[in-house]
Amino acid sequence: MRKPINVPPPPQFASFSPSELFRFFFQIGHWTEESFSDEFQAYTRGKLVSTVSINKWKNKDVIPTRYSGPFFKLIENVVEADLAKDWVAAFETVWALHSAGRTQNKPQPAPAPLSDTICFQHRKWIRGLYSETLTREPFAPSDIYVPLQLIECGQADYTPKDIEDVIDLVISTEERSSETDWILISGGPGSGKSMTAIHLANALCEEDIFPIYLRGSRLSNIDIDITDPEKLIADAFSMGSFLKHFRASSLKTACLILDGLDEISGTSHGPLNALNQLISSLEKEQTVCAAHDKNLIVFALGRDSHIQFASNQITSGRSKHFELLSLDGRFRNDGLHSEIILGEDLRPMWWRKYLTATGRPIDPSLPDFLTTDYDDFSEFGSDPLLTYLICRTALENFGNTPREKLPHEWVNEFTYASNKNAIYGMIVQRLADDIEHSLDSNRFLSVLQHMALATWHAGGGRSVPLKSVYDRIEDQETKLAFQSLNLSNNAGLMPAGASITAFYYRLSHDEQRSAEIAIEFTHKTFSEYLVSTLIFDRFTRLICAVDKPEDFESALRSWAALSYKGEHGPNLADFCQKEATRRYDSFSNIDWDAALEIIRKGIKGIYFEGLDSNSISQMQNASGLLYFIWSCLNLERQKRTKEHFAIPSKMSGFDTADLKSFQRPNTLKFQLGSLIEPSLTQQTFLTHSLSAIHFKSADMSQLSFSIGHIESPICEDSNFAMTHWSHVKVTKGNFIRSVFQQAIFHQWRVLESRFSDCFFQGSKFQGVVFSECELTDSSFSQCHFSDVEFLSAHMENVVFDRCVFAHCSFPRDNETTPEIGAQFRHCTFLGMETALGNIPNDNIQNTISQNITQIRQSS
Repeated sequence: MRKPINVPPPPQFASFSPSELFRFFFQIGHWTEESFSDEFQAYTRGKLVSTVSINKWKNKDVIPTRYSGPFFKLIENVVEADLAKDWVAAFETVWALHSAGRTQNKPQPAPAPLSDTICFQHRKWIRGLYSETLTREPFAPSDIYVPLQLIECGQADYTPKDIEDVIDLVISTEERSSETDWILISGGPGSGKSMTAIHLANALCEEDIFPIYLRGSRLSNIDIDITDPEKLIADAFSMGSFLKHFRASSLKTACLILDGLDEISGTSHGPLNALNQLISSLEKEQTVCAAHDKNLIVFALGRDSHIQFASNQITSGRSKHFELLSLDGRFRNDGLHSEIILGEDLRPMWWRKYLTATGRPIDPSLPDFLTTDYDDFSEFGSDPLLTYLICRTALENFGNTPREKLPHEWVNEFTYASNKNAIYGMIVQRLADDIEHSLDSNRFLSVLQHMALATWHAGGGRSVPLKSVYDRIEDQETKLAFQSLNLSNNAGLMPAGASITAFYYRLSHDEQRSAEIAIEFTHKTFSEYLVSTLIFDRFTRLICAVDKPEDFESALRSWAALSYKGEHGPNLADFCQKEATRRYDSFSNIDWDAALEIIRKGIKGIYFEGLDSNSISQMQNASGLLYFIWSCLNLERQKRTKEHFAIPSKMSGFDTADLKSFQRPNTLKFQLGSLIEPSLTQQTFLTHSLSAIHFKSADMSQLSFSIGHIESPICEDSNFAMTHWSHVKVTKGNFIRSVFQQAIFHQWRVLESRFSDCFFQGSKFQGVVFSECELTDSSFSQCHFSDVEFLSAHMENVVFDRCVFAHCSFPRDNETTPEIGAQFRHCTFLGMETALGNIPNDNIQNTISQNITQIRQSS
């Protein structure tokens, strides 16, 4: 057993360099590099520090900053108790003196080469960026940083890794020939990419490495020109200039940390072409560095689509792609909140650090939205940035009174009393207070709405030129407000604070098209919220002007300008439905059913340019959006009164022919050539618009429904022949005497719904779930079922005739659950030996599957 070290630090330890003091400690401990590494591993959570790193601590004045905590724990365990504090204080003093660039009683070192000086000054800027208080915030990024975990994409083993593992990849490159010189990290807006990048850059400042931290939105062609040795070298200089100085420096390894691969300004050929050129130039630079016996590692962060594009363009194949896990340790699946938990739940740590950083009392209880059980705002609790904005808005708006409540109670009061739109609205108000201008909050909101409208029209929240935003603004007051922000002279700057508050929008400058400064919302959902509010503003104006011809003419033109283009996606639909809930009471004295009469009469083409097919499409968009906003209010009416709106209706004369008139023909889109998972080429709001409607004798044939939620529809004596349903959820539906011939259902989710006396013929079901549904007096003829689940589905007098079942299941909760009351006649079963055990033998007649016959014979 090791004897405790009983030798105190040398009396003149302050004159020692870090390596000299470490060697002294190393020698009195009688270690070898191998034995020190083995013993140290007990304090590093099992991570093995290489002998090469230990050699640097002994000989190159490399401070083990990343391992300072474990190192001090080792001292506490191997040094006598009364001397351990002296040794810790000695190392802290020597490291601090060295970081400050001086050592007591020793002459100043010889001037470093110019390129090494640049490295030193850039490191100093990085440290300040990480540790200095943010604009308009009481804390620095380091105060609220939490170590988000990552998973390596393309690997069978999804073992979470932390940023220290990534740093080890960088260091291993310096120690030996590595197979990784590109490290890519993907994550959605607000997922913590920027905080991870700046933490990595700061950590690498303590290594024998040239860290180059650059933000994609600020890349330039400016060469580094040092005239003031105290001037900080920020990220406003060119990447090429940094790399040139790295090659001339005494350092062997550089790590280029590029935060915001998706923020790189495009050229006339588009942003992806600019990204392709960047990757090509960096690969050439890596080859040049290798010829100089140097290593260049590229560490890039961005949204998944750009990271995937970059991964495909890297020709060397020497790359690793990581994906950030959610704050709660969950895996992000295509940007959606997944139920798969892979990593550690960091929400308690985030909450504790946030309260400490903002000077609030420590509260051991989490706000409800930061617990897994509270699903209404679960997406907020998964992204660090949204989590921060929720807590900041709640505590600043509700927590400034005397502290009779704990912080988590203030946040709960805020979230429980509001839906998502109300929360976003208060965040907008907070932003309006942050921006220093003379605009009131209403005018500033109007400017933001038109920014969002331009990105929506441009397609899915992508960036658009500022001129396009200006052209969308109709009234003069809003134009003046937009001009007062002086955005054109602030390209590349965030509106309020640094990256932690960059929730709103960002600007980028295209050097080859300098007249077009682009704007993009950092978080797409914020843009969608703003669009939903603007849509309801214009809808209200239109309906209120129905009986005022002059006002109606202007309002209809305004509606046409708003609605003629823009994707009708499910996220925007969700925001519109929540906005309908917020505004429903304000419509109590407005005849918003008049929207159906406007659609029935037809939105005239004079409000669109030309009379070509494009104009027809624009009119259909305008009518479809108008009907959808009416349907959002109608669903809210049904929830409050329990009454469905009947179509056709004597009141309006609106019928299914009018409904079908503005639905454009749609086509199927196949991913990677697969016939299994087709989707619709065009997103529509038609799916959501069936909610709370009572269809009678309706011809719904040949319509397409995609990615949406239908709530409480009633379909009586209706025809759904040749309809296509893709990723549609139906809740509490009631289908009576309805026909589904040659219909296609992909990822159909039917919950708590009833099918009575319905007929399905020649239809295909793939990945469908019937959960807690009731099927009575219905038949399925010549249908194909693949991966279909009947969960707690009650069947009575149901017949499956000449159907094919592949990998389907008929689970029963327990033995008391009624047996399946369905007859299977001349059916084929594939891969269902176990599942068929829940179907009585007498219910399967004349099957043509050999395996079923064998099972019966064996039994």
